[in-house]
Amino acid sequence: MTIDDNNKENEPLSVKTPLITHISRTSVLGLGCIVMLVIIKDKSLVLKLIFSFGLLLFFVRSYIQHRKEKFSKELPKGLLKKISEELTFPLEKIIAASAFDNENPNDGEIVDFRKHDGKQSILQEVVNQVLETQDDGSANFVLADLTNIDLVGADLVEAYLNGAELSRANLSFANLTKANLNGANLNSSNLAAAKLCHANLNSAQLVNANLSNADLESASLSCANLNNAHLVKANLSLANLSDAQMIGVKLNNANLSNVYLWNANLNNASLVGACFSKAYMNSVKLTNAHLSDAVLEDAKLTNAKLREANLEGANLCRAQMENANLKQANLRNANLEGANLEGANLEGANLIGANLTGAKLKCVKIDHTTEIESQWLLAFAP
Repeated sequence: MTIDDNNKENEPLSVKTPLITHISRTSVLGLGCIVMLVIIKDKSLVLKLIFSFGLLLFFVRSYIQHRKEKFSKELPKGLLKKISEELTFPLEKIIAASAFDNENPNDGEIVDFRKHDGKQSILQEVVNQVLETQDDGSANFVLADLTNIDLVGADLVEAYLNGAELSRANLSFANLTKANLNGANLNSSNLAAAKLCHANLNSAQLVNANLSNADLESASLSCANLNNAHLVKANLSLANLSDAQMIGVKLNNANLSNVYLWNANLNNASLVGACFSKAYMNSVKLTNAHLSDAVLEDAKLTNAKLREANLEGANLCRAQMENANLKQANLRNANLEGANLEGANLEGANLIGANLTGAKLKCVKIDHTTEIESQWLLAFAP
């Protein structure tokens, strides 16, 4: 965006009138009105009211004019409108984001938008200015267009980013604790090692996002779209991912203990070595998912869809897997000690080397394609 410095519309406003000047003017007028009231003391009440109302009106007008002039002090006239049009960013948000301190005009540096060649650099300056001037850490970027923004290590604690456009943004190492990202677009964004504890990411778009080593403890991601996202070694303990779309997600060695994954879709996901201890995964979709060496101790997997899933070497001790679909699943060397598999479908499954000690196998479906060691066959008898 190029801004013509010679344009009269962009000339700085020459406002130097202090509030005391306005008050002085008002005082002079008020004194005059009092004199007039004394002079016309014997006149009608209506005339007196007219003079009194005029005094009040002038005082209010003077104060409002002072506040307007103080806010816009050195800001070029009409410049905000041009910036807003270029950035497709609501004008009121640009005004808020410029973060001028009305009470302390000398604090901080005013952003000089005219020195920038493009809207991205302008936007970066605006955002940086907002973050630098936040006292309570709760920056407001609701519905803001922050595409490609660089916020590495930014302090965004309790920030409002509802519905914000953050695709391809770099938020690695940023602190987004308790931030509100409800409905935000974070597709292809970089959130590696970001802190998102207790953050609200409900219905957020995180397709192809990088969340490796991110801390999402107790975060809410209900109905979020995490298809093909990278969450390797991420911490998702106690997070809510119910109804989330996570097709092809990579969660290798991630911590998902006590996570809520009701009805979530993790088909074709890579979950090698992930920890799902005591996770709530009823009706979860894990078709063709890779769960080798995963820990699912005491996990609730009732009605889970695990068809063709790879659970080789997985720890499923005491897992609740009633009516789970494990058709053609790979359970070689899996530990199913004390697991509840009542009503589960194990047709075509491979259980060679699996430990079924104390497992509940009532009404389990097996067929001639089910591979199982002879020592366990009697346990499958109806």
